[in-house]
Amino acid sequence: MGFQISGSSQTLTAQRALEQTTARINTTMERIATRRKLNSAADNAANLAIASKMAADLRALSAAEHNANAGISLIQTAEGAMGNIGGILARQQELAVQAANGGLSDSDRAALDQEFQALNAEIDRISATTTYNGQPLLSADASNANLQVGSGSSADDMITVSLQEMSTSSLGLSGADISTQAGAQNAMEQITAAAEANYAQRTALGASQNRISGAISNLQESRINHSASHSRLVDADMAQEASNLIHQQILQKASVAMLAQTNQNSQIVLALLN
Repeated sequence: MGFQISGSSQTLTAQRALEQTTARINTTMERIATRRKLNSAADNAANLAIASKMAADLRALSAAEHNANAGISLIQTAEGAMGNIGGILARQQELAVQAANGGLSDSDRAALDQEFQALNAEIDRISATTTYNGQPLLSADASNANLQVGSGSSADDMITVSLQEMSTSSLGLSGADISTQAGAQNAMEQITAAAEANYAQRTALGASQNRISGAISNLQESRINHSASHSRLVDADMAQEASNLIHQQILQKASVAMLAQTNQNSQIVLALLN
């Protein structure tokens, strides 16, 4: 067998193998340290592009879910205030029925009407002051709330919550008066109509809340699926990477041994020349 000094093809081959193995070890150690198998475009450019888009989609889905939850809070705020108005209407109906009784005196009806008008004022106060994040919900300034509950820009990514004014004017109670028997009888009809309008709006809000709850469930399912797909693309299999590290370390030791052997061959040649 012939001998060649350092710089031979065997030495270069051993050095190249050592460098490649060391590079793979560094890559594996990086994956173990970061728990990610995609740390740069060099790892897998195509998968990194897909993973980046998925990450953006995940953020958008999370934002849409936040919007939907905020929408439910808005509805609950409005519906709670309308529940209070409904209770006031029930009390006003009771007062009107009492005032419609022919056995009462004018002073009796005046006392009942005083409470009746105070309750009207409370309805107007609730209507004017019920807001969510500064947005009027029951006043004349209330407008429909368009909720972005999807990650896209189409109409299917929006849910509109209808908001209506609940003042005495909008409910037909602004002129109600129970200071007379005739007025009390008229007020009974007005209150019945107002209560029906209040109930219809509360029903509509309840339907919107149920729809938004369904949208939240769908968003959560989509986010889980996107997260799982994203994880499969970017997260490292720690068991596999640990096994790869051991394998590459064995190859590294073998490459070091082969490089040492080629250097030893060179030393043998030099010794023969002396």
